[in-house]
Amino acid sequence: AVLDRWNIPYEIDGGSNVLDFPPLESFISLFHAIAQYKQESEDSTVFTLQCQPWLGLDTISLYHLAYLAGKNKTSLRKLVEQGYSAVETDNATPIDEAHFTQIAAFYDLCKGWLESESRLTFAAWFETVLVESGYLEWVKAQDTAPELLLYL
Repeated sequence: AVLDRWNIPYEIDGGSNVLDFPPLESFISLFHAIAQYKQESEDSTVFTLQCQPWLGLDTISLYHLAYLAGKNKTSLRKLVEQGYSAVETDNATPIDEAHFTQIAAFYDLCKGWLESESRLTFAAWFETVLVESGYLEWVKAQDTAPELLLYL
């Protein structure tokens, strides 16, 4: 999928294509979200990513925020950047401040990863994202942890 998009030839030597493995695809989508942050844009891939269990964000709050963002004709990111006061007055879509803070922290992490990208080697940056995103801890807690770790 990713290599095809960039027209990079590759050969699969038996087994399955690890890039098409759903848990790994969701982690790869985090890199897409970081790129979207850099471009100051956001698409449905970012929202889908935010609903992944390994990020630990409250899905109901995400849906409420997405509804409010649509209602206000803005992106979810821009709504979150306005702060909790921008959403707490909407009684139709109650959002807990703690959940809002977790979602805002996700965007702060993306910003931090983007800023550290240019000063770290790729391996160090990848490890930082892997750990700080919560993905590594989530993988280690899965029954299929050895397989998942092998794919990384």
